[in-house]
Amino acid sequence: MTPKQRRLLWTLWVIIGLIGITYSLLPGDVADRVRHGGVADHAIAFTAWSVIGGIVARRHQLLATVLTMLAVGVFIEIAQRAVPGRASEWIDLFEDCTGILLGVGAVLLTRRLLPTKPTAQ
Repeated sequence: MTPKQRRLLWTLWVIIGLIGITYSLLPGDVADRVRHGGVADHAIAFTAWSVIGGIVARRHQLLATVLTMLAVGVFIEIAQRAVPGRASEWIDLFEDCTGILLGVGAVLLTRRLLPTKPTAQ
């Protein structure tokens, strides 16, 4: 992956995270109008987010990337207590963790099974 591609993916990862935080902190009546999924919303969102994070993070950055996503999940659940029409539920945090494990696990498994070409430096 070229440095330009890596920067682009990190930027995409940050934007997706900010969109997720923004959506999660919308008042309940607004969020309900744009909600399409069900109880698996958190797992699906965090799986997609963690796949991008897992792809772009180098081996030494992966733990920090995973902990950042987990911290975002905790922040969202705590902050939702102050948002009208939203509830803070531990099951949501469990779904966030499940999504992170699925996404990063899929990336790690793919890295292990598919050999990568060494990049020219």
